[in-house]
Amino acid sequence: MREITLDVLDDIARGAGILGTGGGGDPYIGQLLAREAIREHGPVPVVAIEDVPADATVVPVAGMGAPTVLLERVPNGGEELTALRALEKHLGRPATHITPIEIGGVNSMLPIA
Repeated sequence: MREITLDVLDDIARGAGILGTGGGGDPYIGQLLAREAIREHGPVPVVAIEDVPADATVVPVAGMGAPTVLLERVPNGGEELTALRALEKHLGRPATHITPIEIGGVNSMLPIA
């Protein structure tokens, strides 16, 4: 199984910045959050699409709004998890997998965090 580790975060952020062509802002803040999460919780497993069960609950994770706000008000890193837990409560079941909603900027890093 592949894993996202600290040593590949720079490459992922760089690739997301290029492929996102500037959309979604600079991945820097998201990368800081992802780096801290990996330090605290360990590497993030990457699951191939063919290994996701048909009955899986896959949830896209993202931030919304203008990315420039992140320069003025840095997130604490718990916003997406709070939203995910609220969705799980509403659905009555846990998410089995999360996925980025887009390749660009900050949203490429949030699911890692």
